[in-house]
Amino acid sequence: MIQLLIRTALLLFGNNWQSGLASELGVAERTLRRWVAGTAPVPLGVWCDVRTRLHDQSVEVARMHARLSGLLPDTGKITLEPIPNTKPEVDIHGIRFYLKRPDGTLIACKAQRGVFADVGVGLPHDMLPIFEQCSDSFLRAASVKFQLGEFDDRLGIVLEPSDVIILPNPNTRVAVLGRYGIVDHPRLSVRALKPDDGLWRVAISGDGNPLVALDVGGALKLADELIAIGESSKLAAHICTAAADAAERQARDA
Repeated sequence: MIQLLIRTALLLFGNNWQSGLASELGVAERTLRRWVAGTAPVPLGVWCDVRTRLHDQSVEVARMHARLSGLLPDTGKITLEPIPNTKPEVDIHGIRFYLKRPDGTLIACKAQRGVFADVGVGLPHDMLPIFEQCSDSFLRAASVKFQLGEFDDRLGIVLEPSDVIILPNPNTRVAVLGRYGIVDHPRLSVRALKPDDGLWRVAISGDGNPLVALDVGGALKLADELIAIGESSKLAAHICTAAADAAERQARDA
């Protein structure tokens, strides 16, 4: 019987099960030690309290499982739909946007500023690119909260940092590179280059690419965009290294 109490407490509170269980039950640890030692009986009410606590945690675990499953691209089902030809509204507090419910009515959504702070973005004008590049993540997060009933008909859905797993859309990296005239492929060559005008730049070339030469500022901006969308390859680091090299060579030429 005592082993059952200990196993349940370990499941609920981990290695600090003694202090955790005593605090939860509102008893002294000395009393708990007497139960464990078998020198005092465990009251029926304690078993009832432990059962209730276990039930509450199992409900929360199931809820968190449903939340995480909905946020992951390979398991989540999106209930809400984006509205074509609409633009999100950006302010100091975050980004507001609207989605369509299954019954066709609209629901307001607000991604709080803290969501973007988690990925190192704090200024309002820097939040919109992240929102656009990771729009699937916000759509999934809103759908999860809608399915779980975590919204208000008047205020809509509020997305907090704990509600969103920010992942770039599958085509985001291609779109970012495409804005700079670079075709995406795994073997891009990055180096400092001095064209005929005498200004050092960052040259990016490779299979299917014409030579793209960015000034130092433009190269660093590209690297920042790749990092912001979670680009974990070595490309951003190569661009930063080449930009530093170009700036150093330009300084030596001056």
